[in-house]
Amino acid sequence: MKMQQLLCFREIAKTKNFTTAAGNLYLSQPSVSYNIRELEKELGVPLLNRSFTGGTAELTEYGEVFLESVKEILYLTKECELTFEDIHQYRSSEIRIGCSDRLTFGLIPKLTKYAAFQMPNGDSVILRVRTAYHLSDLVGEIEKGNLDFGLFAEKPPEGFEGEVVNYDHLVAMVPDSHPAAEKTSVRLSELTDLPLALPPAGGTLVNHYIKKMFQEEQLEPTLSEYGGNLVQDRLLGVMLGKCFTITSNFPLDLQGVKMVAIDNPFSRRELYAIWKKGRTLSENERKLLEFCKQYQEE
Repeated sequence: MKMQQLLCFREIAKTKNFTTAAGNLYLSQPSVSYNIRELEKELGVPLLNRSFTGGTAELTEYGEVFLESVKEILYLTKECELTFEDIHQYRSSEIRIGCSDRLTFGLIPKLTKYAAFQMPNGDSVILRVRTAYHLSDLVGEIEKGNLDFGLFAEKPPEGFEGEVVNYDHLVAMVPDSHPAAEKTSVRLSELTDLPLALPPAGGTLVNHYIKKMFQEEQLEPTLSEYGGNLVQDRLLGVMLGKCFTITSNFPLDLQGVKMVAIDNPFSRRELYAIWKKGRTLSENERKLLEFCKQYQEE
């Protein structure tokens, strides 16, 4: 049973004429007749009493009963179409992104506010955000379409594309009792009296940039026992004055700790927007990326 068959039957029941029904449906009369014959064949009963002159028709007893069911089917179909349209409109106003944890301290709250209240075209966009430490933790979700794009300080992997939308600045987290805490920026050579608590190894590019920074100054860091998987361990070591660590810049108001910019060409990493290769970004997604390009850390 096909939708066109039901529409043809309903129109004939309404007009009681094959020619008129065909015109209303923008179909040929033979096409309407064929649809009715196939419908009757499938149901196994005659639905119409046909006139051999003028193309008129009257519903049979079976046709009268079937008409009520057809009306209900078509009504429910229309309801579903409207529901699907509502869902589509809702989803089109929702953008799902993945990002590194540290962006939730600065860029993401600003981006969420911009999407909801400040879009240039007057749209209000809901941001759904998932965070992870590494891009590799969310790349599968981007590939499956569960996330629209990601924001990470990593280049797009194979099968993905993207563009630079901002920069991730690495800073030194030092004890506030250290002379470097009084400065706006430092060279790593000014921190050699403190051991370095490294971020966790494996998967993160932060350590790669840290290595580059020390090589640029021709230094070899002394490593602290407070380095490891938990940021709390490194933070504790800094608060106790036992070490310093290097991390992405984010707002921090914590007694005993200061964030200081690092004067080194490798302290700035490119922040990429990353999406599945071949996917076309929507107009609103493009507007969000433009906002990211203009954003500056406070």
